[in-house]
Amino acid sequence: MFLTATLVLTALQSPIDASLCAKVEVRGPAPALVAHALSLAGFEVEGCGAALTRTGVELIVTPEELALLEKRGFNVRVRERGRPLADILAAREPNDGVVPGGYLDLAAIEQALATYASTYPTLAQVVDLTARFGAPLTFGGRSLKALKVSDNVTVDEDEPAFLLVSAHHCREIVTPVIALDSIERLLAGYAGNPALRTLVDTHEIWIVPVWNPDGYHHVFTVDNLWRKNRRPFPGGTGVDLNRNYPFLWNTACAGSSSTSSSTYRGPFPGSEAETAAMAVFSLDRHFAKVLDFHSSGRETLWGYACPTSPLDNFWRAEAIALSNACGYSGVERRPSADGEHYHWQFANTGAMAFLTETHSQFQPTYVSAQAEAAQVWPGVRQQLERPMPLAGHVRDACSGAPLAATITYLSPIFTQGESNRSNPRFGRYHAFLPPGTHSLRFEAPGYVTQVIAVTINSGTTTTREVALDPVAGGGTVLCNATPNSTGVVPTLTLVGSTSLAANQLAFQASGLPANQPTTLLLGTNFVSTPQFNGTLCIARPRPAFGIVQSGANGTVMLPADFVRAGLVVGETFGAQGYFRDPAAGGGTRNFTPALSLTVCP
Repeated sequence: MFLTATLVLTALQSPIDASLCAKVEVRGPAPALVAHALSLAGFEVEGCGAALTRTGVELIVTPEELALLEKRGFNVRVRERGRPLADILAAREPNDGVVPGGYLDLAAIEQALATYASTYPTLAQVVDLTARFGAPLTFGGRSLKALKVSDNVTVDEDEPAFLLVSAHHCREIVTPVIALDSIERLLAGYAGNPALRTLVDTHEIWIVPVWNPDGYHHVFTVDNLWRKNRRPFPGGTGVDLNRNYPFLWNTACAGSSSTSSSTYRGPFPGSEAETAAMAVFSLDRHFAKVLDFHSSGRETLWGYACPTSPLDNFWRAEAIALSNACGYSGVERRPSADGEHYHWQFANTGAMAFLTETHSQFQPTYVSAQAEAAQVWPGVRQQLERPMPLAGHVRDACSGAPLAATITYLSPIFTQGESNRSNPRFGRYHAFLPPGTHSLRFEAPGYVTQVIAVTINSGTTTTREVALDPVAGGGTVLCNATPNSTGVVPTLTLVGSTSLAANQLAFQASGLPANQPTTLLLGTNFVSTPQFNGTLCIARPRPAFGIVQSGANGTVMLPADFVRAGLVVGETFGAQGYFRDPAAGGGTRNFTPALSLTVCP
């Protein structure tokens, strides 16, 4: 968020107030060295309104940070004090009271959302997110408000959800203009533009112009340079909401732990009412795509600040494409910190999420902000139109009911605890993965875990429907396995489905000795009989399906056939692997665990 221009203050200046933020220049003969010294002192000199000048580094600081700079002996020149934005706007560009006649304060933005909802009642709906999802009010007693745009706006539809959010940092007043402009284009263009109509008809689009309402109100009425929310702490006020998300909150690149800092990350992950609201809202909606607008810098941010990711190359390529669509010439970079909103969205619901810095100023003229919104709009469309790499539903294989499943990526392997999940209302899921073949694990309580391999192609959506088989009796196994002769405990996993119509029943056994004959036992008579090195769980098994040799890695695929096994819909049956298990002193036999399953239609 580099600041390259300074606001021109005019006749309506308020008296200087040392309790307000300040724009300062920290001076020195070598600006790059000054920036390095500021970074060592805990100041963020990239992405927080800082910029190198000919004589030093310009940045915006809280009163406490200014005192710290002076205490540490930096050569500080105060160039500007914060003041009510309303005073600046009144002198610079009088508002005629007609939306959108100029920058809107918080009340005017909420009124604009209400006006859209009343003008387009079948397409637009104002949603009080705080009330709807039971989130706490902000410190100032405010709710978070969104506009939902969809063709059946009052209906919860089985469609991918898209989120556009602005003003996590409240002084970045360009970004609500972009949000409102996107609303206007979607709604006004719906009737006459078939492409826009298709986007609205096939998505649930959620747009939140201001995610920091307390701070935004403070910017208009008190201090135009304010960045954080308004919750007070000993030694400072406010939390940087875009450093407060409970993912990567505590890395070496996370926000500051000082309450006086402009980048204070909060007392604990997700501590703020605004962050809590985003969490419950997003986990309910399971957004497939997220655009988080900030200013300034005209670039798209991707990836994590400290940790690397197996998706880094993919993310960077996607960020370049988004930056180009926004008219920013493909400019991109890694973020300034960890614990940011878009990180959390990917890590918890697999969303295609990016942060885009807009404009070259926080508070340019309104005409310039409108021009920026028009320039960025193709980027919004590009994200809406961009095919999701992988999508589908997770359902109960017997009833077809939607399931809330946890989805874990087995390839590529993530190391920061990232996960994904399907939406419990419809079972809808998505995955933001690069072209290639990937392995994913789907699991839900009371269901047999399923691992699938899926191939993703560039520029298209691969659709994969997943049916999880209920485990009879709610258990996961009939009986456990004992270690084989090499000390490894065998496992048995269902592959495919227990649907009689599909008739693609197969199991994967792992943890076996290498290159040993293995067969599958199926049956409806359950026992628990110690035998050989393990426990036999299937009495009088149905016809065997051939002997298969385990691989060098001790894994083998064991196919089966419902018809040959004489199984019918609704019948509960057990499956168990039976394998040769050489041991010192002679060959013997052993068993995998046994699974209990139900035949589905």
